[in-house]
Amino acid sequence: MFATVRRYEGLSEPTVAALRERAAEIATVLGSVPGIGGWQLIRTRDGVIVVTLGDDEASLVEAGRRFVAWLEARVRGFRRRAQPEVWAGEVLIRDIQVGTR
Repeated sequence: MFATVRRYEGLSEPTVAALRERAAEIATVLGSVPGIGGWQLIRTRDGVIVVTLGDDEASLVEAGRRFVAWLEARVRGFRRRAQPEVWAGEVLIRDIQVGTR
């Protein structure tokens, strides 16, 4: 299992709202990539973080390519406003349950 974390900073509230409203579209785009096991869109104080899990690096690269293409086509000016910081690597530990509430 591999993961990619993309952090986009400096996003306006309308841009973040547009991403939230189009969650189903994002799910379709990322879910269409063979080997993608899941994704999360996390709101931060100044933008969003997108976490993608996949079987291998190739699936993550393709998911990133499709996500960027979708952003450029659907969220006007997104890439001009924010270039992401990107981290990627092998997941060493997954699904650790710490206590129950």
